[in-house]
Amino acid sequence: MHDLKPVTSDDMLMEQVAQALRMTPEERVKTGSELFVSWIWVARGGVRGNFPGASEEEIESRLRQRLVWARELDGRVPA
Repeated sequence: MHDLKPVTSDDMLMEQVAQALRMTPEERVKTGSELFVSWIWVARGGVRGNFPGASEEEIESRLRQRLVWARELDGRVPA
């Protein structure tokens, strides 16, 4: 029988940090860009779910507003 240690969110975070520290600067930029693009797709899907009858222009406008809100909530995000 195997003794499995439960994995906590802290364990997962520490592993992500360790992975990031092993990356080259180029890999970090690429990963950051990929995460941002993924966030945009998720956020766009959220807008569509909240406003199913919205036009593409309205979806993009609401998505831009969410980006503004994100910047306001986290002052560290450059404008």
